[in-house]
Amino acid sequence: MTSAASRMRKRSFEDLMDRSSDGTLKLIRKGLSVLGRLNKAQTATAVDLGMASMEDPHVVDKAGATDPLGLPEDESFPAVLAVSYLSRAIGSKESLDQAAQILKKKFSLNEQEVSGIQAVLAALQHRSGEIEEKVERQSLAHAVLPSFEHIRTVVDLRLKITDGSLATFAAVVVALLWTDDDDQKLVFQLSREQLKRLIDELQDAMTEMDEKETWIRNRSK
Repeated sequence: MTSAASRMRKRSFEDLMDRSSDGTLKLIRKGLSVLGRLNKAQTATAVDLGMASMEDPHVVDKAGATDPLGLPEDESFPAVLAVSYLSRAIGSKESLDQAAQILKKKFSLNEQEVSGIQAVLAALQHRSGEIEEKVERQSLAHAVLPSFEHIRTVVDLRLKITDGSLATFAAVVVALLWTDDDDQKLVFQLSREQLKRLIDELQDAMTEMDEKETWIRNRSK
């Protein structure tokens, strides 16, 4: 398991790129090409979405489904994904410049694509304080223990047939949960009653988080 100390260290942009799958890298490469064709308003929207994805990765998925950039679905998704990766560079000018160099080295970029990256980096640089705050908050939030990444669920309808007739049935949720630790993956199932209890407990946890965050904000004023 990853140690608490290593979890507290900020992962470098280069490490992030090296850990990315070939499929993700292909999407990023396509996104960089799209960035070179965006106008100023589209670039600003892509930057907003990319930064939002630092705390909610599903923002990238939604970009492909809702078309926020006014582009075909197969272009909006990779464009926001590319900005999302750029946003994860440390928020100083040096680190953003370094991220650009890593991308130039990793991909063969033409002048239009380089120009698009520079426009995004300039927009990110203006919001470097906000980026640094997000990075610090995420680093603290993901320290100590493996962190949730995503979950996939399916509903399995199970039937019991007796003498050719339906005797009874049960619907269960089968879930596959991933964390950011490669060794931490869990497959489990829930009945309707267990699912309701889980939802209630998560809702209670959300309420408690809201209360504690409100409390600390008021204390820090």
